[in-house]
Order: sequence, then C-alpha cells, then structure tokens
Amino acid sequence: MIHELKEEIYISLYLIIYGIYIISSYDILLSFFTKTKLNKVIKIIIELIFFIIQLILTYYFSYKLASGYMPIYFILFIVIGFVIYYKLLKESLLKNVEQIIKGIKQITPSILKIIQNLLYSKELIKIIKEIISLIYRRMIKIKSNKNDEVKTLENIN
Repeated sequence: MIHELKEEIYISLYLIIYGIYIISSYDILLSFFTKTKLNKVIKIIIELIFFIIQLILTYYFSYKLASGYMPIYFILFIVIGFVIYYKLLKESLLKNVEQIIKGIKQITPSILKIIQNLLYSKELIKIIKEIISLIYRRMIKIKSNKNDEVKTLENIN
C-alpha cells in the first residue's frame, strides 16, 4: 500500500514520537529501579513484562497507524526518536521523574495511614466478624438440613 507524501510525513512524525515514548518510558522504569531496592529477580520480571507490553503496543500502534503497513523506515524513525530523546529531553524528564518520586515518597506514609485506618477500624472489623459468623451459621444450618434429609431417606429405605 503506497501512501501520499502527506501521509508518509505524518507516519514519520508518529514514529519519531513513538520512539521518544518507548525510550522515555524505559528510562522512567530504570530510574524507578535505581530509587527503589528491589530484588534482582523481581526487576528482571518487571522488565520482561514491560518489554512484552511494549511489543504488544508497538504491534498495535503499527497496525493502527497505517492499516498494518510498516514502511521500511519504521525502525529508522523510531531510532531518530531515541536520539532526540537522549539529546534534548532526557535530562529534564529525569529531573521531573525524580521530583515526582520524592513527592510520592512524602505522600505514601499518610496514604498508608489512611488505608490502615480504613481497613483496621474497629467498626469495620466488627462488621466483618458479624458477616463471617452469619455465613458460618448459614453453612452449619445448610449442612444440618442436608444431614436430616439423608437420615430421612435412610429411614424410608
């Protein structure tokens, strides 16, 4: 399928932007790894999941971009997006990501405290205990009803 020049230019721009997206999202993942202390195996698993998701997105993106048409310069323009990111955008993006991570670290204790208060409140625990005891009583009642039916059937025979 041959596109007009205008469409080819749009496709090229989309590919450059997509290349920037791919490398910046990977860079964000790597900066997350450097800021957190995760097990090496967990890091590898997260990276594999990341790359599988990126492959699926790349396939979907290329299919939707031009009805499955993958121009020969597909990889070239993605690499150009990588270069643009590394030369122009990487430093400012990583500074912003670092600030976001600091903000999340400051907010996390208060959010965890709110969640803990919600999950471990006396009222909630009381309600959960009542629900569990109600379910338990119903199960015992159903079981005793089944046993009575079995005894009745045995007496009939």
